[in-house]
Amino acid sequence: MNGSEISQDQRPSAVGGFLVKSVTSGQDSQSAFLAICVPANRFEEAREEIRKQGLRVDSERVEAQDVTRQYVDLDARLRNLRSEEAQYLSIMKGAHTVKDALEVSEKLSSVRGQIEQQQAEFHSLSKQVETVAISVSLRTQAEAQVFGFQWRPLYQLKLAVRDGLNS
Repeated sequence: MNGSEISQDQRPSAVGGFLVKSVTSGQDSQSAFLAICVPANRFEEAREEIRKQGLRVDSERVEAQDVTRQYVDLDARLRNLRSEEAQYLSIMKGAHTVKDALEVSEKLSSVRGQIEQQQAEFHSLSKQVETVAISVSLRTQAEAQVFGFQWRPLYQLKLAVRDGLNS
């Protein structure tokens, strides 16, 4: 299970996405975990491409996180900080002594640092709104040779349980 087994047009970048995390474990990479981010408008396309890679899907879960409140809060904080910055700039213009100018300059510097931090968070949140994270767990099938036939004992057990419950 390595990235070279996936053709170039099936990589996350083919749908405008990128790999966030990749972990393999077990002897000969028997299992793997991938986390990718893709543009929100290409989510279904990416999901279908992932499905095509596997022989079967054991389970699937789609979750959404509403970040509207965070987005609005960050926007309001940024507006407040910019207003505070404008007030300090007007006070700076009216400062008559070096001491006053230095005090206002220190406050202004602090506010500008907060603005930069909030802008970085806002930018990160905007990216989060534009992309969707997809996590995929992969594992190889345990196969056994029984009288020359390929046999997957866990899969056969699952089918037997399902058939028993259905009847």
